[in-house]
Amino acid sequence: MIVSRRKFLRTLVVGAGSVAAMQLMGCTSDSDSSTTPGTDPHTDPLASYFPHGVASGDPKPNSIILWTRLSEKYAEAADVNVGLVVWEAGKEDSPTVAVDNLLVSSDDDYCLRVKVEGLDSYTTYYYKFIYTNNDGVQNTSRQGRTKTALATSSNAKVKFALASCQDFIGRYYNSYLTLLQDHDDTDFILFIGDFIYETTGDPSFQDSTDDRKIEFTDRDGAITINGGEKSEYQAAQSLDNYREIYKTYRNDEILQEVLAKFPIIDIWDDHEFTDDAWQMYSTYDELATLKGKGTGDKAIDRCTNAMKAFIEYVPFDDSEWADTSGHENSIAAGKNMIEGTIGGSGEYHPRIHRSFDFGNTMKLVATDYRSFRPDHPIAEDTFPGHIMAIEAELNEVMGFEMSASGLKGDQKKFVKNCVSYCLWSDLGSEDDEEQNPNAHLKSSIYGQLVKRYIEAGFEPSLAQDNAEKALSNGLLSVPYLDGLISHLGLTIDRSVSFDRSSITIGDTQGIPFVTMGKSSLVTSFGTRYAASPKWYELYTLLRAGRYTEEGIGGNKKKVFGTSMPTNKTEWDASGLDQLQDWQNAWGEGQQTWVEEELMTEAKWRFVANSVSNAAMVVDLSTESIDRFLETYPNGDYPNGITDGHIEAAQTILGALGLVLPSVMGDDKLLISIDQWDGLPLARKYLQENVYKNENNNTILLSGDIHSSWVAEHNSDAGKLFEFTGASISSASASGLIEGIIESIEEGTGQDLTELKNFIIDVLDPMLVPDQPGGASYSFQDDDETMMKPELREYIENNTNLHHKNTSEHGIVIIEASSEKVETNYYTYKPEFVTECHYDNAAAFIEDNINHRQFRISGDAANRQMELTKGQRYN
Repeated sequence: MIVSRRKFLRTLVVGAGSVAAMQLMGCTSDSDSSTTPGTDPHTDPLASYFPHGVASGDPKPNSIILWTRLSEKYAEAADVNVGLVVWEAGKEDSPTVAVDNLLVSSDDDYCLRVKVEGLDSYTTYYYKFIYTNNDGVQNTSRQGRTKTALATSSNAKVKFALASCQDFIGRYYNSYLTLLQDHDDTDFILFIGDFIYETTGDPSFQDSTDDRKIEFTDRDGAITINGGEKSEYQAAQSLDNYREIYKTYRNDEILQEVLAKFPIIDIWDDHEFTDDAWQMYSTYDELATLKGKGTGDKAIDRCTNAMKAFIEYVPFDDSEWADTSGHENSIAAGKNMIEGTIGGSGEYHPRIHRSFDFGNTMKLVATDYRSFRPDHPIAEDTFPGHIMAIEAELNEVMGFEMSASGLKGDQKKFVKNCVSYCLWSDLGSEDDEEQNPNAHLKSSIYGQLVKRYIEAGFEPSLAQDNAEKALSNGLLSVPYLDGLISHLGLTIDRSVSFDRSSITIGDTQGIPFVTMGKSSLVTSFGTRYAASPKWYELYTLLRAGRYTEEGIGGNKKKVFGTSMPTNKTEWDASGLDQLQDWQNAWGEGQQTWVEEELMTEAKWRFVANSVSNAAMVVDLSTESIDRFLETYPNGDYPNGITDGHIEAAQTILGALGLVLPSVMGDDKLLISIDQWDGLPLARKYLQENVYKNENNNTILLSGDIHSSWVAEHNSDAGKLFEFTGASISSASASGLIEGIIESIEEGTGQDLTELKNFIIDVLDPMLVPDQPGGASYSFQDDDETMMKPELREYIENNTNLHHKNTSEHGIVIIEASSEKVETNYYTYKPEFVTECHYDNAAAFIEDNINHRQFRISGDAANRQMELTKGQRYN
């Protein structure tokens, strides 16, 4: 993602020992020192010259990034100077840094980011910023505290917090109270995405209150969604929109205190730009654009604005890769923003991925999942009637042939999914009705499909365009076309030749997208959420091996990864040996960088992904109840589950099992395929070839899914551990699953109110399997040959869940030493996230926080993870 034609804030660099001959207000070790005389930044932050506090970030052994923002209310020019004082405890009279020439500019919303170099390793420093107005009065920021990283040779323990997903609207940051009260010795915070949310009140997960709401000043510059309806809300688009969100979040007193006390390492996920973003594309705006109501397919300006605001408001270090040469310790560094020129080298690429060394104890590799990733493999506007697999390639992937005799039970069930298909041209044209008995059907099929597109919200002209595009491209399911005209008493004659060949339409066999759950014309269900794991696995294998030949003669080459089969595509297993672009979330450059960074002698290797590697399945079949009863044969059920819950679940899930597979493709669903579940080939490749090593010392850290997961991904190549942190405040994953259930209600006509009423109680121990890679969640069978096992190895997930909690909010504290890693989850029930407990923190923690600790220990050959404190379920 390369951005140009926009000025970006660059990091100023100052060195330890930079002490100007200046008269600055004296240093103090009091962390609650006041700012402007007569004001208190805690009770009246907007009265401060530095209303959004201070922050530090990206700790290195000898440097740190310091951040603040000067209020535009008090800035007396477009460009003004700000001072900075840095000192160690007990050395207030001999500051490490004291400068007064740091330029802040209205171009950067008066934000300031400074890199202080030449510091001592693993040392606590205090700092404050100073603005001297035209009358000579000095006004200080609140005092900040920060800490540098371990020295290169150190074996000391490292303690850090893992946080993500802190929605402001209608919610409070109670999750940070444990950090502030009980873990003051934390070295840094790793924030792995969704520091802000770009929407002002999305009714699917946000509920504004008088105290916690955002209303854009620049309403015309924002995207209005559901305009004119009761559910209308806005999404950030202009630079002012994104800046306003950051400033609103930074007004929160607890967030200000957290950022003032602990350095932060921050990587972005999607909501810093837009939900489920990929590169510069916006998913919900993309859907609106498809319907003729959006702002464009590629949101370049919007993404640029989001990126600029992120760079302005996050204390992250770009000095190692951004061109600041010749501007060290200079005001000019903040002003020398590179402008992109045609053919020039001035393009600015904000590199979110970066790495950090903490002595011999650990290395942290922080990755960027969004900036380079491809679109979701199944697009939201994929036509349900298109064929996603044909007989020839199914014969290659499955362990049996579709037309073979003597097939067994599950094999027969699978083959029943195959339908006849045709090309639009096979139905002839209106002027050859005598030669083709299907020619008179085309106008009816087209008309009915246009009607469906209009009913789906498309503008009439776009409905016609999309209907024409769907019908004229790809292989078409004949039963799907029949369904468009069946109410007219019409049906397609299968005896007509297919593609002018010797076989008829009735001789063809293929599986349409509608079978795997992509039933609506435009939807996120079956494409980004709620996809069948077994069908999605199959689709991935088929697409990876599907190819066309390009070139002439001896220069022909196979081009793999075609999204849909045609009558000219072929299939070859060698495509599975390539990490193709449509699966590679990191891009070639970042992946190579990760591989190089993991070549370390550190005791532990942490890899931060904004999204989880863990396979996450919701099992809505009665098998989930059987599995639950086998786990708790004595009736000692967790989470307050009663026999009444079980009886109700048996009734509801039994009824669902009769209709769900025909609507969603399965009664077992992946929660989100915006995560690594949506890129299983890449996930398996990275796990087996990049993460795992003979030391079994790689630990993945992730967030995004608003829930807690503790997993192992083990195989013959070694052990791999993962901790996924709960959201700080954002709506929990159980809420997302309730949304999936509501979509099932709509699709099946079933009343699932009772299931939604007790979903939180039964979800984790009953409906989320511990081993989602098992036979029940794929096309495999112990007694019959189904998918070829040697092919499934390319995508098979080896997730084993030690813990899952889909409803609670909280924070994770991790302590890494040379002997072990202890990961502590501090979580609380979702009803408390909409209440402010800032003034009764101690009582809140005592009464409501649940603590679970997981320990990784043992030498390389005997590495293991165990629950050492707390209970698996509440």
